[in-house]
Amino acid sequence: MHLPTSASVIPAAAAVGAILLAGATAVTAPAAASAGPASAAPAARPPRLAPRAPANPDGHAYVPPAARAVSTPDPTTVIGRGTPAGCTSQAVVAAVASGGVITFSCGPKPVTITMTSTAKVVNTSRYV
Repeated sequence: MHLPTSASVIPAAAAVGAILLAGATAVTAPAAASAGPASAAPAARPPRLAPRAPANPDGHAYVPPAARAVSTPDPTTVIGRGTPAGCTSQAVVAAVASGGVITFSCGPKPVTITMTSTAKVVNTSRYV
Protein backbone atom coordinates (compact mmCIF):
# COMPACT_ATOMS: atom_id res chain seq x y z
CA MET A 1 0.00 0.00 0.00
CA HIS A 2 1.33 3.47 -0.89
CA LEU A 3 0.81 6.44 1.42
CA PRO A 4 1.34 9.80 -0.31
CA THR A 5 3.83 12.06 1.47
CA SER A 6 1.57 15.08 1.17
CA ALA A 7 -2.18 15.60 1.18
CA SER A 8 -3.07 15.02 -2.44
CA VAL A 9 -5.99 14.01 -4.58
CA ILE A 10 -5.51 11.00 -6.82
CA PRO A 11 -7.03 11.13 -10.33
CA ALA A 12 -10.23 9.09 -10.67
CA ALA A 13 -8.57 6.66 -13.10
CA ALA A 14 -5.86 5.86 -10.53
CA ALA A 15 -8.24 5.62 -7.57
CA VAL A 16 -8.91 1.89 -7.92
CA GLY A 17 -8.94 0.48 -4.39
CA ALA A 18 -8.56 3.95 -2.83
CA ILE A 19 -9.68 4.91 0.65
CA LEU A 20 -10.25 8.63 1.19
CA LEU A 21 -9.25 9.84 4.64
CA ALA A 22 -9.98 13.12 6.41
CA GLY A 23 -7.94 16.03 5.09
CA ALA A 24 -8.10 14.75 1.49
CA THR A 25 -5.23 12.29 1.87
CA ALA A 26 -5.64 9.21 -0.25
CA VAL A 27 -4.41 5.69 0.43
CA THR A 28 -4.29 3.40 -2.56
CA ALA A 29 -3.59 -0.22 -3.30
CA PRO A 30 -1.45 -0.87 -6.39
CA ALA A 31 -3.51 -1.29 -9.56
CA ALA A 32 -3.55 -4.87 -10.82
CA ALA A 33 -3.59 -3.98 -14.52
CA SER A 34 -3.83 -0.92 -16.71
CA ALA A 35 -7.34 -0.09 -17.88
CA GLY A 36 -6.24 1.35 -21.21
CA PRO A 37 -3.38 1.70 -23.67
CA ALA A 38 -0.06 3.10 -22.43
CA SER A 39 -0.42 6.14 -24.71
CA ALA A 40 -3.77 7.24 -23.23
CA ALA A 41 -3.87 10.77 -21.83
CA PRO A 42 -3.95 11.03 -18.03
CA ALA A 43 -7.34 11.67 -16.46
CA ALA A 44 -8.20 15.20 -15.38
CA ARG A 45 -7.55 15.93 -11.70
CA PRO A 46 -10.64 16.40 -9.56
CA PRO A 47 -10.77 19.51 -7.36
CA ARG A 48 -9.05 19.36 -3.97
CA LEU A 49 -11.28 18.64 -1.00
CA ALA A 50 -11.27 21.16 1.83
CA PRO A 51 -10.49 19.84 5.33
CA ARG A 52 -13.61 19.30 7.43
CA ALA A 53 -14.44 21.90 10.04
CA PRO A 54 -15.15 20.74 13.60
CA ALA A 55 -18.83 19.94 14.14
CA ASN A 56 -19.07 21.86 17.42
CA PRO A 57 -16.28 24.46 17.30
CA ASP A 58 -17.54 26.60 20.21
CA GLY A 59 -18.57 23.70 22.45
CA HIS A 60 -22.13 24.96 22.82
CA ALA A 61 -24.20 22.34 21.00
CA TYR A 62 -27.72 21.85 22.31
CA VAL A 63 -28.22 18.53 24.11
CA PRO A 64 -31.87 17.45 24.51
CA PRO A 65 -32.96 16.69 28.10
CA ALA A 66 -33.27 12.93 27.49
CA ALA A 67 -29.61 12.79 26.35
CA ARG A 68 -28.11 14.83 29.20
CA ALA A 69 -25.96 13.33 31.93
CA VAL A 70 -27.71 12.18 35.08
CA SER A 71 -26.62 12.36 38.69
CA THR A 72 -24.67 9.22 39.66
CA PRO A 73 -23.87 9.52 43.41
CA ASP A 74 -26.61 6.98 44.20
CA PRO A 75 -26.53 4.45 41.31
CA THR A 76 -28.96 1.57 40.95
CA THR A 77 -26.08 -0.83 40.16
CA VAL A 78 -22.30 -0.62 40.57
CA ILE A 79 -20.36 -2.99 38.32
CA GLY A 80 -17.12 -4.18 39.98
CA ARG A 81 -15.66 -3.83 43.46
CA GLY A 82 -12.62 -1.68 42.75
CA THR A 83 -10.70 -4.22 40.67
CA PRO A 84 -10.93 -5.32 37.02
CA ALA A 85 -11.93 -8.87 38.06
CA GLY A 86 -15.52 -7.84 38.85
CA CYS A 87 -16.02 -5.88 35.62
CA THR A 88 -17.28 -8.66 33.39
CA SER A 89 -19.61 -9.02 30.45
CA GLN A 90 -22.04 -10.97 32.64
CA ALA A 91 -22.09 -8.13 35.19
CA VAL A 92 -22.85 -5.57 32.45
CA VAL A 93 -25.64 -7.73 30.97
CA ALA A 94 -27.23 -8.22 34.42
CA ALA A 95 -26.98 -4.50 35.28
CA VAL A 96 -28.51 -3.43 31.96
CA ALA A 97 -31.33 -5.97 32.40
CA SER A 98 -32.07 -4.45 35.82
CA GLY A 99 -32.14 -0.93 34.39
CA GLY A 100 -31.53 2.34 36.20
CA VAL A 101 -28.29 4.23 36.71
CA ILE A 102 -25.19 2.02 36.23
CA THR A 103 -21.67 3.00 37.31
CA PHE A 104 -18.37 1.13 37.18
CA SER A 105 -15.77 0.53 39.89
CA CYS A 106 -13.04 -1.34 38.02
CA GLY A 107 -9.93 0.12 39.66
CA PRO A 108 -7.70 3.12 38.91
CA LYS A 109 -6.57 2.02 35.43
CA PRO A 110 -8.68 1.86 32.24
CA VAL A 111 -10.37 -1.51 31.72
CA THR A 112 -11.73 -3.12 28.56
CA ILE A 113 -14.81 -5.28 29.07
CA THR A 114 -15.14 -7.79 26.23
CA MET A 115 -18.83 -8.45 25.76
CA THR A 116 -19.62 -12.14 25.32
CA SER A 117 -23.40 -11.67 25.12
CA THR A 118 -25.80 -8.88 24.23
CA ALA A 119 -26.94 -6.42 26.90
CA LYS A 120 -30.61 -5.86 26.10
CA VAL A 121 -31.95 -2.43 27.05
CA VAL A 122 -35.60 -2.30 28.11
CA ASN A 123 -36.83 1.26 27.80
CA THR A 124 -38.86 1.58 30.99
CA SER A 125 -36.70 4.08 32.87
CA ARG A 126 -36.92 7.84 32.65
CA TYR A 127 -33.10 7.80 32.26
CA VAL A 128 -33.08 5.71 29.07
